[in-house]
Amino acid sequence: MKTYIHTCYILLLALLLVSCKTTTIQSGDESGGSLLLLISKASTPAGSFRIVVQMEHAEFPERKDSVSVLGGANTEQLHLKSIQPGTWLLSLSAKDSAGVVWYDAQALVDIQEGEVSVANVSLDVSMGGLEVVIAWPIVTVDLLAYANNPVLEQTPDGFDADYFFFHDPKVLKVNGVYRMWYSSGYNEATQGTNLNWIIYATSSDGINWEKQGPVLNPGPLGSFYEKGPALAAVLYDEGIYKMWFVANSAAAYAVGIAYAESNDGISWTVDPELVIESDVSKPQPRWPEVIKKEGVYYLYYGLGPGTTGIIEVYLMTSTDGEQWTDRGKVLGKRLGVSWETQGVVAPGVFVEQGKFRMFYTGLGAGEHSIGYAESIDGVQWLNRSAEPVLVPSQASPWQITYASHPTVMWDDGALKMWFSGLSQSPYRWEIGYAEQQ
Repeated sequence: MKTYIHTCYILLLALLLVSCKTTTIQSGDESGGSLLLLISKASTPAGSFRIVVQMEHAEFPERKDSVSVLGGANTEQLHLKSIQPGTWLLSLSAKDSAGVVWYDAQALVDIQEGEVSVANVSLDVSMGGLEVVIAWPIVTVDLLAYANNPVLEQTPDGFDADYFFFHDPKVLKVNGVYRMWYSSGYNEATQGTNLNWIIYATSSDGINWEKQGPVLNPGPLGSFYEKGPALAAVLYDEGIYKMWFVANSAAAYAVGIAYAESNDGISWTVDPELVIESDVSKPQPRWPEVIKKEGVYYLYYGLGPGTTGIIEVYLMTSTDGEQWTDRGKVLGKRLGVSWETQGVVAPGVFVEQGKFRMFYTGLGAGEHSIGYAESIDGVQWLNRSAEPVLVPSQASPWQITYASHPTVMWDDGALKMWFSGLSQSPYRWEIGYAEQQ
């Protein structure tokens, strides 16, 4: 019978590159799927190497095999057959004749019934180094920006007419209604004040929005959010709306991440204790994102720039939403990736078909874009796009220099994204929309 091959190209060295394409071949009658490794020998270093292959899945026994390679113009093959369908963690290591591992790398591989997944592997020492960075150049999400962006902006003569910030949306669909909470307020650098609010809006189609006004205001004098809440994440959990937001005090911006609850998404009660407090080890925690999977809360947030000048994504987990375990950094900037030179922030995370899927903001010099990553466990993110999935120019005719702060959902069989855009005329933040083609 005919099946479709999903071909993955893997480079084991300082940079691991993976791309995918589809061709058609005749497969055998084995049950399950299979993985065919095509190992290029043209760039193999001098000497004898053995490629050790290990495949792991939480529900099935691991698979192991290996093949010897010598430098040359030919290609070695290793075909692992009768693999149960699912998403497997593929681990590869290159050992010399003494058994010393020179290079190793990991990637996610989707095995499907009756299909042959193909991995093209090459060893190359030309780039040097031992760090493994995984990129998937053709892990693409084809997004089409809405032609009439922005979908939400400041209203002339309205309560928000003078607000500079209008960004970091979080969208949920509850009882058939799209509900958005977003951060809005003043720019201290140009307006002399830094007050912020969380604003609420609703929509029947996700494009045409009706503002409901501020739902979380600056806190009392002396409180940790005296200058206002900002950059909120909202989760609808067991009939309760739960919000994590950045707290701005009179003394400093982003003194921590706070928590609030609501029965209707409008009236909120703020917990008196910070979930994460800014200190030397956690400078200015911002951009929280929270999801819940199988009874576990995953709180992603950004830290920095601190002393390094780089902002990256960290994680805490909890089984009750009160006691949190620090999981450390889970998504960092990649060396040699120009659109991540200043860091990665503001992730939008959801779970689909058992995988964690993340859209995040890449901070390039002078331009912010949106990238994509995947994970099996929400901690180790392996499959990352080599290029952004959404750049500012894709939003044309909306003229923006930053495309950032995505929130994403699967809805009616389509991937839908709301994101922040820094408009050039007028110069201010606004909110746009994009959808998978």
